[in-house]
Amino acid sequence: MLAQESYGATKNFFTSRFGNLWDDFSRTKFAFAGLDDFHYADDIGKHTTRLYQNTSEGAEYQRLRQKLYSEAGEQSGRKVSREFSEEAVENVSRDISEPRSHFVGKLRGEDVTLYDIEMKKINYVKRDRSVLKELRNDFNKSVRKDFLKSISSDIKNLKSHGLSETDIQKLKDGLVPKGYQVHHELPLDDSGTNDFSNLVLIKNDPYHKVITNYQNSIARTMKIGESKEVLWPIIGKNIYN
Repeated sequence: MLAQESYGATKNFFTSRFGNLWDDFSRTKFAFAGLDDFHYADDIGKHTTRLYQNTSEGAEYQRLRQKLYSEAGEQSGRKVSREFSEEAVENVSRDISEPRSHFVGKLRGEDVTLYDIEMKKINYVKRDRSVLKELRNDFNKSVRKDFLKSISSDIKNLKSHGLSETDIQKLKDGLVPKGYQVHHELPLDDSGTNDFSNLVLIKNDPYHKVITNYQNSIARTMKIGESKEVLWPIIGKNIYN
């Protein structure tokens, strides 16, 4: 993009000084100078030097070189600045209903991005504490263990996620591998259940901690029975690391 803008600036400036001479040095003929390899606005000066030296207009070139060099860079800079500003406005004004493929949360005061995650709009309802306690007890007593055993048979999937033989043996025994947690996609504090489809084996630091911090920032001020519409990170698979 930057190279294309610099190229356009060069063509306009060159044509205004030398008229049809530009046509004699078309994009194809200019390829010897490495036009397709532009990476920065400054490159335009180097390649234009070689072009002028091949036109016998060396004296005129020396007079115009600096202006050409600066105009190309200035136009490129304005283009990049404008596009950056437009992107920033677009990000700020993005509607809550727009799907996203990543989640940005906080951990120890720093932004952490979790990729390959769908952000869904949900109605978070603070659950009755007695129901929450019962669900949590069931999870701790048997659900977690049964879930871990259920995913232990897909060895290929486990190894593709980097789990070691030791980790896999722990799963077969219904134990959580070191550095992992079993995460509820929709939290029990809300409308989440202990169904296996709602559970994920997730790397604790930073992923589970980041999502937990996000949940706490939403739920800590809510009263029992209160509801709030929020965007929620959904992993959509049984392992995330």
